[in-house]
Parts: sequence; structure tokens; C-alpha cells
Amino acid sequence: MNRNKELPPFLGLNNDEEVIMSSSGLLKESTSRSGWKPGRFFLTNERLISYQPTNKTFQIPLHNITGISTEKKPVVLRTKEVLCLTYQSRRTESISKMLPYSNSKEAGDIKICKAWIAVNNLETWKKRIYEKSLLTVDEGGINKVMMEVDRESQKILFYMWQKKHANIDELSSLYDASNHMNILFKIREVINPTAERVLGYSILSFEQAKKDEETGKIVTFSWWILGRKEPEVKREKLIFDIFDEGDYFAVIAELSGVREEDISIEVRKQKLHVSISSQNSNHEEEIFLPAEVEEKNLIKRYKNNILEVRIKKRRGIKINNEWIL
Repeated sequence: MNRNKELPPFLGLNNDEEVIMSSSGLLKESTSRSGWKPGRFFLTNERLISYQPTNKTFQIPLHNITGISTEKKPVVLRTKEVLCLTYQSRRTESISKMLPYSNSKEAGDIKICKAWIAVNNLETWKKRIYEKSLLTVDEGGINKVMMEVDRESQKILFYMWQKKHANIDELSSLYDASNHMNILFKIREVINPTAERVLGYSILSFEQAKKDEETGKIVTFSWWILGRKEPEVKREKLIFDIFDEGDYFAVIAELSGVREEDISIEVRKQKLHVSISSQNSNHEEEIFLPAEVEEKNLIKRYKNNILEVRIKKRRGIKINNEWIL
């Protein structure tokens, strides 16, 4: 069954987005004074959506979810157990508006909201949402699972931990597997059940299409390890050079293994602030400039791991006993 076809066309799916599960249910929002609203829920690999008959939608990007629990709430004349989701939302944006979907993590004026969801198969929904949004698995967790499984399953787990994702042919080459069904048996009947028993959740998931955040490429028809927690990288002090180019200062720095979207820069008087924030590394550097500069007049380029920032000097300042007019 193709669950993607259940989603109303105007919502639209991204190229690498797919519906994992869907069900009818009721929704109550902390940001709304109205009571329970009927709708159909869709969980994709990127967001949770509730499509309501009024043609409005409620949607939360999975990376905005900060907590999930169960609570007892009055629902249509009786008390029942429901899901409680805590999530981040921008104050300037109503999450109930029918807006084009964006998977942006851009910061803004953030507030913490809650939503309550009443659906059948409550534990399954809780488990799947947790796996896709909050689950983290470190090396210690993987080792606990590996100690409980057979040698072939250990090879699959070790390879997946190193590579993050793999297709069935790659996994078949790890040992003398008789066919693809043997690999699927190891994943579905050995590895995931053991992980659920030891850690509480499955750790391998099949995705038809998913973006590798490290390479930016879409990986198709592959198994992924869920919640892989990267070891934190301790970055050494930034090495940089400052060049005086007349009306401008040029700051050159090498940032090995960093993506352009991980870099943010800010200028305050005589200081250039460079911030690097990625999944496994957070680093800030403050570079003192020879003179005051215009805070909003800068050009940033990043190519082949080399960051170049050109900042215009502020007029009417003195540098090395010479006045810049």
C-alpha cells in the first residue's frame, strides 16, 4: 500500500519524504482555545501532520519535537490516555495555517508549545515518533546489542554503525549470505527485536529515499541506523590570516570538514565572530581586527574548506598612525 497517496495533494511531499503511518484521530493544541478537532494524522520521515476537514493543517517538523509522553485527558465525555507532544514554534508563525512546508532549522523568536493527540495504537505512534525525532544511540548502546546477537548480525551492526546506511547488496557482501532474505531475517528477526529488548527501540530502519546530511546526497532503498549519535569533535583553535587590502581587511581561515551552512559570522566594531555549529561539533572563535570596520559591509566566501571574509574599513579611523578618510 502506498501511504503517500493518502496525503492531500496540496500538502505536498519533499523529494525524499515519505509517509510512514497514518490514522484518524483527534487533536488539541495549547495555542488554540478550541477543543478536540477531528482529523487524519500522517507521520512522515520529516514531520507530523494532521489534516482536518476544515482544510487547515497542523504540522510539526520532527526536529522541532522536544518531548513525547502519555497523559490522561477528558476526550468526548470520557477520560482516556493520549499522546502529549512538546515542540518548538516561531511566535510569528501559526502552525495551524495551511502554509508551504519547509524543513528549515533557522532560528527565530521561539516559543514552547504542546499538542495532545488521541489515536488508536497509541504506543505504536509514540514509539515511531520517538524513533524519528528524539532517539539517540551511542557506541555503548550498539555494543550492548552486539553482545546479544550472533556473529553475522554483529557484522551487519558494525558496518551500519560505521557507514550509517547501506543497501541490501552491501550487507550481503559482509558474509556468505545465501540470499537477500537471510539479511532481512537478521535485521527483522534478530537485530531489531534484540535492540527493542535491550534499548527499548528498533535501531535499523528501511528508507525508500533519505538525504545524507553529511554528503547532501539522496540515498535510495537503503537501511539506516536510527538515532546515531556522533562523537563530539574537539576542534583546535582556528588558524587564520588577516590581509590589509586598502579599503578592506581580508580574513582567511581553513575549516576542515565543515559545511558552509554550519558557519555563521558576525562583526562587532573591531572583532569578527566566527561560529561553527554542526551535529558533532560546536566551536566559536573571536578574531581581533587591526581597526574598526563597517559591521554590515562584508562579503563571505567558502570553497574547498577555505573561508574568506572581506570587511570594509570604517572611514575616519587611524591605523598605524595613518588616517583612513
